[in-house]
Amino acid sequence: MNNVPLRLQIELIFLILCFTFFIYRYVHKRKISVRYSVVWFISAFAMFICAIIPEPLEQIAKSFGIETLSNLLFLGGIIVLLVISFSLTIIVSELKHKLMVLTQEFGILKQELERNKMDEK
Repeated sequence: MNNVPLRLQIELIFLILCFTFFIYRYVHKRKISVRYSVVWFISAFAMFICAIIPEPLEQIAKSFGIETLSNLLFLGGIIVLLVISFSLTIIVSELKHKLMVLTQEFGILKQELERNKMDEK
């Protein structure tokens, strides 16, 4: 039942390993925090498993009435990108709030420092 050619599986595995190495290098250079790289490592692992054993994906595609495996993969990719985009939106919103609080605290401390300098004179 395996409709995926062996050469394509080997190419996919090679690309996934390159992707994993790319993520590792960015974590090692501290350009990505370990916390956020976990999602990418998990997705790389899932892609690796799917590249090695594509039969369950073919069965899932048929059970949902999807004609070809590539359509299922595109749908899955779109869903994953939407989830990642939403999680990044949450992270950006939290950071924006923290930046606002930090700016306000900095302004208060700066005002108190200037007030203390005026009191000393």
